[in-house]
Amino acid sequence: MVTIQQISKEYIRLSFVSYYHYVIRDNRLEDIPGVVRCDARKYCVVPLSSLPFIRAEFDGEIYYKTPLWKLLGQSEPEKAEIKFFGPEPDVPSLALKPYEYQNEGIKFMIDRLNNEGFVLNGDGVGLGKTLQTIGTIKWFVENRGARKILIICKKSIKTQWSEEIRRIADWQKVPIFVTGSTKKKRSEAYEGIRNSRTGILITNYHSFLNDSEEINTVNYDICVIDEAHCIKGKDGKMNNLIAETVSGKRTILLTGTPIMSRPEDIYGIVSMVSPNFFGTYDAFEARYMRMADGKFGRQMFGVWHLDELQEKIQRFLIMRSAEDVALELPKRKLKCITCEMDSLQKRMHEIVSERIERINEELDKVELSGMPHEEKLAMKAEIAKKINAYNAPLQFIADDPSIFRYRDWKKGTVNYQLARKLPASYRMSEKTAALLDLVSEIVNAGEKAIIFCHWETSTKMLCDRLEQNKITVVRYTGREDDEERAANVDAFKSDPSVNVMIGTDAMAEGLNLQVCPFLINYEQADTDALKDQRSGRIRRIGSRYESVYIIDLVTKEKDSKDVKKMRKMTRDGDMSSGILVQATA
Repeated sequence: MVTIQQISKEYIRLSFVSYYHYVIRDNRLEDIPGVVRCDARKYCVVPLSSLPFIRAEFDGEIYYKTPLWKLLGQSEPEKAEIKFFGPEPDVPSLALKPYEYQNEGIKFMIDRLNNEGFVLNGDGVGLGKTLQTIGTIKWFVENRGARKILIICKKSIKTQWSEEIRRIADWQKVPIFVTGSTKKKRSEAYEGIRNSRTGILITNYHSFLNDSEEINTVNYDICVIDEAHCIKGKDGKMNNLIAETVSGKRTILLTGTPIMSRPEDIYGIVSMVSPNFFGTYDAFEARYMRMADGKFGRQMFGVWHLDELQEKIQRFLIMRSAEDVALELPKRKLKCITCEMDSLQKRMHEIVSERIERINEELDKVELSGMPHEEKLAMKAEIAKKINAYNAPLQFIADDPSIFRYRDWKKGTVNYQLARKLPASYRMSEKTAALLDLVSEIVNAGEKAIIFCHWETSTKMLCDRLEQNKITVVRYTGREDDEERAANVDAFKSDPSVNVMIGTDAMAEGLNLQVCPFLINYEQADTDALKDQRSGRIRRIGSRYESVYIIDLVTKEKDSKDVKKMRKMTRDGDMSSGILVQATA
């Protein structure tokens, strides 16, 4: 895929998903007049006057980061109205009055469920997908006699779903059964929904995986799959079980991130609820994904027939940003604090980099060998696992080597070896010191802060450091049970003495945490979409703050894990937007 962005009156910038395949291997810029600069950062600068040549060469592969109408010097087109396949439905009465764009979303969802059998609401984080879903469900209860509803979500937001249904639909007497953390409690919920004439069952993914047979003894009228990107893979036991459960039933898919980084994400989500919509995966890949043998096996390096794919997706997808609906969310203010590596970090980074280089040399030998193609791909995949084993240690080195002290590593592993190289006198990195200063400043100003890490081990180290500084912290990771996590969220929201909540990406979805204006990314998310989910915890409807502050702590050493992740998120963001957003002609 090629991204086009205007950078001056005379020039545009072309960015590539795969610079190597587009520019070096295929040399597709050869006939484009006026290419003035290409460099290792994967972009070229081209005169705006060459746009017709670019459009001809890359037809069906372009995402216009600057709208095409603006590049062509035309007037902004009118916003396209939502198209309904059937008569425009009425929105049911709700205790919480929807915004106009939410009314449009409810109508769209009702229409698509009636005519397609499924719908995907991909509205941006904080725009009220839950409210729209509850309004849609209520319409089907009142107009189509829907009696039993299944909601599958992350376990951290089961209670929140129950509370929102009561509050928004004003259903105080409708039975709602929420699965508990023990087999006994879950069985009570299943028995309750089976024996009730009407009702809603709310369960989480893990419970569904374990109990799908028992859950499926109930005939549901509507199924809701929340945070559907969690099961975007086209294969796997979870996907197959959900496909079996929702077969023939009206299904609502919810996610603010329908595509994390690849077109196959949307294929995986849709194929669960409508197996024939895109056809076979092989046909989908051949039609829309440019594939080639890469360093670690077969990989995607571009997208074909982008306009056609966008048109198909629009049939079932409604997706708006805060800017699209002119909603007054808090302004998002971004700040990046860069930190230097100390001598120990540099030394450790060199050690790991040398080991990775040796593995890459092993990879080169396999690539140049005369072994059969399939055997070569299998060998490269095994070598890729060796390189992936360095992801965590590289992140810990970029963060703070003292993280290695906060877990008993298996003897012989990379982490174990690096932990043994850590001097007892080592205190903390510049990055951790910057975090402590920042949080102290926020707390002294009477505010709270949320801190995101990628690794649970990192949260342990930071909790320890913050508590040493007399700052009260609660954690939210995958380690706590439902009750403990709920108690931690409640304490952060309501207890003035709890200053900070720190967690992994288990905290990134579904939670309403707009009680504070500060969010700090100590470790970066893996994708741009996930980073947006993180910021959506505090940038939401109902926030009392005019502005929220998203602060990135980045160790800026060349090729540090932080720097690589920041580059990758930029590419992922362009890929997702390019596939989902209809280009304007």
